[in-house]
Amino acid sequence: MGSAGAVTAREAELVDRLVSAGIESTQALVTIMMYTRGHARPEIETIDIVRQYSGLSAPGIAESALANARRQNWLEEVSTGSVVLLSSPQDLPAMLASFLADPGFEHALKAQREQNQPTVTVLGGMHSPEVYESFGPIIQSASDEILLPMINTTPRLAQVKDLQAAARSGVEIRVLLATPRLAAKIRGNAIKAESADRIRAWQQNAKGIDTFRIRVTNRESDLRFASSACVDGRTVRIDIFNPSSQRSTQGVMVEARSDTNSNLALVFQQIFNDAWRRAHAAGPLGYPMSLLKKSWLPLLTILAFAAALVFSDRSSVIVAFTGGVVAGLVSNYLPRVPNIVSEMLDRLRR
Repeated sequence: MGSAGAVTAREAELVDRLVSAGIESTQALVTIMMYTRGHARPEIETIDIVRQYSGLSAPGIAESALANARRQNWLEEVSTGSVVLLSSPQDLPAMLASFLADPGFEHALKAQREQNQPTVTVLGGMHSPEVYESFGPIIQSASDEILLPMINTTPRLAQVKDLQAAARSGVEIRVLLATPRLAAKIRGNAIKAESADRIRAWQQNAKGIDTFRIRVTNRESDLRFASSACVDGRTVRIDIFNPSSQRSTQGVMVEARSDTNSNLALVFQQIFNDAWRRAHAAGPLGYPMSLLKKSWLPLLTILAFAAALVFSDRSSVIVAFTGGVVAGLVSNYLPRVPNIVSEMLDRLRR
């Protein structure tokens, strides 16, 4: 597995095509990487950047490679008014395609740069028709998972059919909703009954589809990303609003797309997954069942201990069994004590 930022296989192929045409390997590497990674820095910083690529770390190698690329006009200096930057010319793909007498090289080089560069777009206000309509195609393109934190979103979204179709094709869909109590706290008591109805309707949307799951949370911090979404770890849509004074529908939607998991996607996934573990199924038995799952070891221990006392010699059972129980509890629960205490205090505050 390559390290972060290492030359990709596709970039290496582009470098090899220049080397095959007679270009020295380090110059070819600098030329391709400066363009595909979009580097644009003062020359002294550029040297330190490109020295991180394999084959360019030895003293003088990066400087020589950059100088050769500049002589070929495959790098240029650009003045911003306050600093002079070294970067690739915009028409480099066409220049290299002409040099190689290979028109396809231009497209391949541009495609690699687009793949390397995450795109961030301000889609507009949440009430915008374009923002609403743009979500369906993203759902339809999903191949792995869709994470959807919501406070009290209507279960009659036009995209529900897309979600159901994606789930039936194997995409894991997880919808996290506020409990009626939390929804009432955020939106007012008048919404409590409506929230319960909407949760039931979301459960109905997911009925019979194993990969379409619904949970609820009673923790306000679990829904900081309400009305946002993460699709396959590659597309993250963030609804930006003030949760203390605005509804999520008053926000502005920002979308970040990347060919691989971006740091933003990783943060979203971590926050969502932590909230999901704390959440539970909706309905009167949801929280008790969740608590039972978390506490199965102590309950099992009590039952086994009681059975041992009834059917065995009590003195020997107590000593041996207690030792095993204590060891088991320490190994299983001690690392989780801080989180358990935090959850208990949070529930008491509510």
